[in-house]
Amino acid sequence: MKYIVRLAVALVFGSGLAFGKDLPELPSVTVQKEILKKVAPSAVTIEIYLQYDGAEAPEYTGHGFSGWRSDGSTLVKDERPVLFSGWLLDERTVITGDIFIEPRFIDRIEVTSADNRVRAELDGFLSRRIAAYLKLTEPLKGATPLNFLPDAKPPYYRVDRSMMNTQWRMSLGVVLPGYEEYVLTDRGEPVQQEYGSHLIVNEEGIPVGMRTWLNRGKDESWRGSPLHWRRITQATIDRLREDTIALAGQILPRVQLRLRSPKKGAMDDMHMVFSDRQVIETEGDVPGVIVDARRVVVLADLEPGVTARIERITVHRNGEDPVEAEFAFSLKDLGCFVATLSEPAETIARPFEGDLLDLLNEACLQLTLKLSGEQRVERVAFARLNSLCFGWKNKVYPTSSYDEEPQFLFDREGRVVALPVTRRTVGNTERYWRADWPVFMPLAYLGEFVSQPEKYADKSNVPLSAEEESRIAWIGVELQGLNPQLARANDVADITEDGQFGGLVSFVYPNSPAAREGVEQGDILIRIVAEGWPEPIPVTMNGDFYGYSRAFPWMQLDNMPVEFFDQVPPPWPLAENGLRATLTKLGFGRAFTLEVFSADEVIRKAFTVEQCPTHYNEAPQYKSDALGITVKDLTFEVRRYFQKTEEDPGVILSKVEPGSKAAIAGLKPFEIVTEVNGQAIHNAEQFEQQVVEKTELRLQVLRKDQSRLVRINLPAD
Repeated sequence: MKYIVRLAVALVFGSGLAFGKDLPELPSVTVQKEILKKVAPSAVTIEIYLQYDGAEAPEYTGHGFSGWRSDGSTLVKDERPVLFSGWLLDERTVITGDIFIEPRFIDRIEVTSADNRVRAELDGFLSRRIAAYLKLTEPLKGATPLNFLPDAKPPYYRVDRSMMNTQWRMSLGVVLPGYEEYVLTDRGEPVQQEYGSHLIVNEEGIPVGMRTWLNRGKDESWRGSPLHWRRITQATIDRLREDTIALAGQILPRVQLRLRSPKKGAMDDMHMVFSDRQVIETEGDVPGVIVDARRVVVLADLEPGVTARIERITVHRNGEDPVEAEFAFSLKDLGCFVATLSEPAETIARPFEGDLLDLLNEACLQLTLKLSGEQRVERVAFARLNSLCFGWKNKVYPTSSYDEEPQFLFDREGRVVALPVTRRTVGNTERYWRADWPVFMPLAYLGEFVSQPEKYADKSNVPLSAEEESRIAWIGVELQGLNPQLARANDVADITEDGQFGGLVSFVYPNSPAAREGVEQGDILIRIVAEGWPEPIPVTMNGDFYGYSRAFPWMQLDNMPVEFFDQVPPPWPLAENGLRATLTKLGFGRAFTLEVFSADEVIRKAFTVEQCPTHYNEAPQYKSDALGITVKDLTFEVRRYFQKTEEDPGVILSKVEPGSKAAIAGLKPFEIVTEVNGQAIHNAEQFEQQVVEKTELRLQVLRKDQSRLVRINLPAD
């Protein structure tokens, strides 16, 4: 039996335990009871009662920067506390695990032993060991401080205290052979193999020392009372909070973005298609980080259609006059852009440039920044960087629990360790891409990207003129999204996850990129493999809006009030569909390969992202105030819907004002005017020439395939 136990422990703890060693055995149950009885009077329970801060519900977190976050509102409602176990070190000092609760959420702290209780306050944290200290307001009756004997001889036993089924339980465990052995990391650093925090006693129940998570270094510092461990006092933590908030006001400014108004209809559709993480209509406030005297990184994950409308960037630092900034470049892989300050900044963000392993379990400061218009709210909490992982480009990143508000991690010297930056994604469905969870990127890494715009800048995500704003990419096809029935009927269920993605080509525009590459009606587009993009991008139709292309109420137009037409999509497929949105995000000029299922096989066709021809939302237009209408040129998708050639005359009625001359005459949006006073009209400019300064108009109007003559008389003035 002893051999089986030894083998099991060896498998768990690896080479730290030799097979030949005899395991120490627990003493008899009687002796165990005596040991636990001796230390039991030193065990205490910490009760932390939470409160709201204004309307904000309290939160408490688990261990460190990446710990779980819990909503404490239920505890407040139930009038019950968060519970911790602790040990009394002297008459007024208690040691426990990390307490990651902001002071503003703490109503009171009470420490109990048996039926006795006293108030307590946080008194500090350990720097590298995971523990916190409490200071009692008065001695706790019935509790006995631990009296340590560091030189007590082995064997040693561990005492743990935990709660199960509403009862605190104390247990005695064996300190295994190999307990004093160390794991050697590839950095040559010895680390004690430790799996919890517990009291260490000898066989007589005399306390010898205390272990915490991840004791580092080959030393005997665990021996003796934790009172001699160097701690960070609560007063120091309070000062660091104030210093961090003051520093953040200078290096993490509020950046005000002013944008040109989106084009009516076009941007509304584009918002839905592009699924912008940060949709800004005409003005918004986002965080920034000043990386050097002249540059600020603006943490706004804007799509090209939004970036195109940027007209003004203003940087607001606490206590400073606003400073204008000029757009420099977007980063193609990260959800942020760089702007150049018009005046140099005196205080800049200093990155932590050392090895992140040196900060592991170190006491740090976590700043949460919330911007609501011009209002800025900063919260700073004590935290530990307790978890690292390999991430993007095989670099080491801190892990953190996700939060809706931006979080920034500082070390105690005021250096920025990490900040939230969204990864750029391509594709229009969160089924394949999670775009809203930021990467907690070390500022040192971000500086590498910012310093090399020639390598990392996105040339397609830049401010544009109003004329260029609506540009989108295309390959020249109309698609029908797959479903399980279509996928099975076309024998592509196995390569499209039963129709979860893929698009059936219903039309190929002549002389388009698709036509040049031989894409045909009936082919199925499967995936895009883009140059410089590590993963294939499934072709999806999410975000496509085809309006009433099959059931547009042409026969009921006369019964529909004109004011309702602003809520009715055009009857033709919108140019800003899912595939074109994906290609636009890739960037004009980028090479990509399109996987196409054709003639019972998957073939690959090479493309370059090209700009779509002028589409309806950016078509030249003319607005006649006298008539109360706006007309636009016929564009490729409109001609396709109405089966018109480029030689056929006509302008499309895009808007009819309620109560106008045109509305009274019975004109409706989406009708085509082909002639004015017997003169064929081919574009909005010709229409303007024919109606200006006219008092009598005869309009030849086409509703779908029904033509009629509409007469309108205008006053001479």
